[in-house]
Amino acid sequence: MKHRQTILFILMLAGFLLIGAPSTFGQTDDLQLKIRLAQSFEQAGEWERAAAIYEPLQAADPQNYVLFDALRRCYVQLKEYDQAMKLVRQRLSTSPNDPVLLSSLGALYFQKGEQSSADSIWNLAVQTQPGNTNLYRLVASQMMELRLYEQALGMYLKARSESRQPLLFADERAMLYGALMQYGNATREYLAVLLATPQQLSYVQSRLTGLIQRPEGLEEVLKSARAVVLQNPEYVPLKTLLAWLYLEKKEYPAAYEEYREIDRLTRANGQEIFNFAQRAVQERLYPIAERAFREFIDRYPSHRLVPFARFGLLRSLEEIRGEPGRSEESRAPRPTLGAAESRFEAATLISQYEGLIVDYPNSEVAAQALFRIGVIRHDVLFELDAALDAFQRVRIHPHAASLAADATLRVAEILLQKNMLAESRRNCETLRSAPQESLRDLVTYQISLLEYYEGQFDSALVALEGLSANPNRDLANDALQLMYFINENRSSAAALKDYATADLLLRQHRFSEALQRFDFIVKQYPTALLLDDAHIRIGEILTTLGKIDDAIAVYVTVVENLPDSIVRDKALMALGGIYERYKDDPQRAIATYEQVLMKFPTSVHVEEARQRIRMLRGDSL
Repeated sequence: MKHRQTILFILMLAGFLLIGAPSTFGQTDDLQLKIRLAQSFEQAGEWERAAAIYEPLQAADPQNYVLFDALRRCYVQLKEYDQAMKLVRQRLSTSPNDPVLLSSLGALYFQKGEQSSADSIWNLAVQTQPGNTNLYRLVASQMMELRLYEQALGMYLKARSESRQPLLFADERAMLYGALMQYGNATREYLAVLLATPQQLSYVQSRLTGLIQRPEGLEEVLKSARAVVLQNPEYVPLKTLLAWLYLEKKEYPAAYEEYREIDRLTRANGQEIFNFAQRAVQERLYPIAERAFREFIDRYPSHRLVPFARFGLLRSLEEIRGEPGRSEESRAPRPTLGAAESRFEAATLISQYEGLIVDYPNSEVAAQALFRIGVIRHDVLFELDAALDAFQRVRIHPHAASLAADATLRVAEILLQKNMLAESRRNCETLRSAPQESLRDLVTYQISLLEYYEGQFDSALVALEGLSANPNRDLANDALQLMYFINENRSSAAALKDYATADLLLRQHRFSEALQRFDFIVKQYPTALLLDDAHIRIGEILTTLGKIDDAIAVYVTVVENLPDSIVRDKALMALGGIYERYKDDPQRAIATYEQVLMKFPTSVHVEEARQRIRMLRGDSL
């Protein structure tokens, strides 16, 4: 339809030109109208009609480059290469050394199939102005348009030889090598630039980023970089680039060795080692971070950054030994904690954090250490009073401004777990006017949860609607899920109220009481829509209490006996997790995750199931 409309417009324009132009327009207007008509034919792919208009116009004004180029373009599209070459040669008769015309003529010979003639003319084009290296770029660009990448590489190489500039067109050659998937050659071009100009490190790194997106590209780039570094073992920019490549390939020990060398070569007095350790923590690479922090502390005991290194070391150990304070769903139970070994490790970490507070009183490190003590006492030991004391002290610490809001939220959480809901809400309310929108949203969500636990569902929904209105907010999905759950179960008000109470018991780690309440819900409200959710909660609590076989039985019931349940995929994921982590049965775990993929291909858990399968099989993630 669009093509027919274009043709109709062209015909109308042509009719207007033939009928109205002689009496209405002057000579210039007549020319412009004809050119517009020809251009319209070009846009419609009517190359013959366009050429028929351009030919007399170009013959009447042979010096007009616009008309010349338009007619040449039409001849090329019509594959009338002889006509196009004749046109170019006519123009060359008045400008015999025009490199643009010669380059275009060479392209026409190639398109006609006369490769040797094309090469001769292109060589002539670059010789018209000796010393002008831009002519090589002109011809190489023409070759690239014709997909003659190898010839273009040769042309750039010839420019280097003629100009005696070994780095000339390095970027262009590297890009061509990349297009040809010759990643090693591309890397060598960029590294040659880096060797000559160390300040180009960021530029070279940005260029290599495009090459390492494919696994084979990263492998070849790393291999080439290693070889160049071996030839230049003390050139810091190269070693910095190599360290970055190791990080990209997740070869963290190798990256660390490079940074140790960089620190030695630059006489950085440990700064590079410390920076690497900090980055490793940010990337959650805790074992290698631990190693780097230990070396920094041992080798540079009087360094001004030792307090921060000691804190970083303890944070790394904390994460390695159990990841307290990890993110989790607000109502999901935590794994069983409090075993003798875990308690001993927690006590050891607390003692070491207390040592930091003693050694560096009234400092940022002391404030951070006090906050971590509160986290361990809360998340690992569940010592609510001791944790509350730690967080209250953080809130008034002179160097804890950046931690005050988090400490307040922790205090609110502990008060909730102590069943002091009104006090918990009051603490949340103090952050209502926080400058950060994300913090205000978190406070609103926490207050909506308190209202949910207390059975104030209308008030909870008002707050949740505001959060869910903007899908770009971090908590929008959580708010939507809770809104959906409340609205879906409003028709069973008693069941919903009991469920919210059971959820509160679960949040308070009163697992036995929560289990009894969820069991009561299953028996008391067998037709309620939240029945399957209650089964999932029971399975989670049984897992937390170490009753693994009972948990398996509950999840199997959901999968096999509740065919209309919308949480069967979630039950399968929980089953897979039990087989993987508690039963040490990877094959059964894989089979269970595969059921998620087969039975629930649109589930939100599909990607996680795929990742778990790949992990268990030992595939590359």
